[in-house]
Amino acid sequence: MVVAASVQDRDGAKPVLLDTHLRTRVRFVFADGGFAGRLLDSATQVLRTTIQVVRKPADQRELAVLPRRWAVERTLAWLTAHRRPARDYERTPPCSKP
Repeated sequence: MVVAASVQDRDGAKPVLLDTHLRTRVRFVFADGGFAGRLLDSATQVLRTTIQVVRKPADQRELAVLPRRWAVERTLAWLTAHRRPARDYERTPPCSKP
């Protein structure tokens, strides 16, 4: 789902969670800190879906792998791995030929 940049993550997640609840059996979701708040309570009560917010440790100063964050990053990498054949970003046809 694509929304305007002015839409908060929590507000954009509501229709996605509802659609996921209606179409699949997914009942456990990992999310980042942008989804914390009342969304967690409403997802649990209304949709019977658990959202686990993956947060970085308070004392973290350097780059570190967060639990379950790798699964999201891996999935995004798979989705964009074949992006080049799907889109041609060159401005002129001679540049786009291999």
